[in-house]
Amino acid sequence: MLKVLLVDDEPVIRAGLAQLIQWEKYGFTIVSKAKNGEQALQLMQEEAPDVIITDIRMPKMDGLQLIQAVREERNLQIPVIILTGFNEFDYARQAIRYQVRDYLLKPVDKEELIAALTRIRDTLRIDHALPVDSQSGNAIKLLLRSTTSHDIKIKLCQSLHTHYPVLLMVIMLQNHTQTTFTQIYHFLQPVWEAFRLSESFVRFYIDADGYIAVLIRPESAHLSKTEEKQLAYALLHAIHNTLDQEAFLSVGHLAHSPEQLADAFQAACAASVYSLYVDRPTVLAYEDIKLLPPFKSQYEYLASFQQLKESIENNNPQEMKIVVTDIFDFFVEQFISPDTIKVHLYRFLLEIEKYVAEMNGDIQPIIKAANHIDLTCTTTPIRIQRETFLGTCQQIGTEIAFLRIQQNFGIIDQIEQYVNSHFHENMTLKDVAAKFYMNHAYLGQLFRRKKEIHFNEYLHQVRIEEAKRLLRLTDLKIAEVAKKVGYNDPAYFSGKFEKHVGFTPTAYKLGLQPQINPPK
Repeated sequence: MLKVLLVDDEPVIRAGLAQLIQWEKYGFTIVSKAKNGEQALQLMQEEAPDVIITDIRMPKMDGLQLIQAVREERNLQIPVIILTGFNEFDYARQAIRYQVRDYLLKPVDKEELIAALTRIRDTLRIDHALPVDSQSGNAIKLLLRSTTSHDIKIKLCQSLHTHYPVLLMVIMLQNHTQTTFTQIYHFLQPVWEAFRLSESFVRFYIDADGYIAVLIRPESAHLSKTEEKQLAYALLHAIHNTLDQEAFLSVGHLAHSPEQLADAFQAACAASVYSLYVDRPTVLAYEDIKLLPPFKSQYEYLASFQQLKESIENNNPQEMKIVVTDIFDFFVEQFISPDTIKVHLYRFLLEIEKYVAEMNGDIQPIIKAANHIDLTCTTTPIRIQRETFLGTCQQIGTEIAFLRIQQNFGIIDQIEQYVNSHFHENMTLKDVAAKFYMNHAYLGQLFRRKKEIHFNEYLHQVRIEEAKRLLRLTDLKIAEVAKKVGYNDPAYFSGKFEKHVGFTPTAYKLGLQPQINPPK
């Protein structure tokens, strides 16, 4: 069982979370509960939890301070799930830099909690599937992190105790949550055999973040440069054919020392970023990476985002596709860094989120999309990000269109009341549309959709009903009745009346006369 530490200053929430799901059913157990970050740090020494679920705002030490202490002071990469309220969402985004695994909006939804725990469980399952040589496996994990300093990487390479020269290949999986070390070991065996590489000359490790590091002693099979590239593509094809997923592969130069191997790992980290900008799975060689331009950090608001906002507000899917494509083409052409792209997309979704919130719309899908960007933007290929972001924009456009219809349906009720009070006036659809600041054609469509009757027909209906009342209860002449209900032409009125009632106003009045003046 994976051990969970719950951290929240409200006892009711701690108790509620503990009862929300059957934790053991999903492979988890709650080992302890803390009322703030300070108490959580003390309990961590006793319980060594595998997962932390924490609130943000708490006394003494809040959730962000707790995560910062776990990451920076204790150097632990324990998965963290943040609990956040709607008003705390801006605050929660500060946790991005601490690699928070998931955000759950309070009150916590049962299915969302299960989904978040399942993702963490599957990732930890991979992380625990390292080779028996776990010390080397942990070193590989640190070597594949861009945040690890070069000096530390040299020391880590020394700890591998590998024989030199050695060739490093790093495979970057794009969808790795269900991939285990055993699976990879078996389906890569034919590749080693095809290139006459015995197991004693190949060491490989799988990391929880989807990296497979392969250390090869090429002189054992006398691999030429061409054969090295052929081997790299053979590995890619094996992954694609077996796992049915895309991957990228970087090849370092032949390393003759821990220092050179550290350089190769450094290049692999760079390649993992550059691979996001490539249109299809490929092999990136160390020499190629050195020729690529550095990434840019351009945070100025792009005018295209304003255009995108307008296309979303107008629910124009084709325009959205064009603008989103332009935005991501700009990111690629200008080599905008993944972290900067994340800021741009996140900032835009926050702006749209406020717009939808003002319309009293459902902001949960937008929050989920923003969280998804937080978790995947720096590890997902640009073209996949583009399609996902476009789908999000189109979904928001549909939501806004629906909200507008709902709001306008309320306006239709107002228009109905207006017609019922002013039907006797000279009135047209254009006049009413202008009074309510609406396009007359759109108003006509909306009115018919809600009332299931055309506006003009409804107006006639209201006028004729009032005319019937006047004919029953007064001695007004037909022309006078016509004028009182909004018809200046008695003949036109008579035609409309007969169409709706079945006989003329005069016949209607005469037919009802005995009821008005019953015989004594």
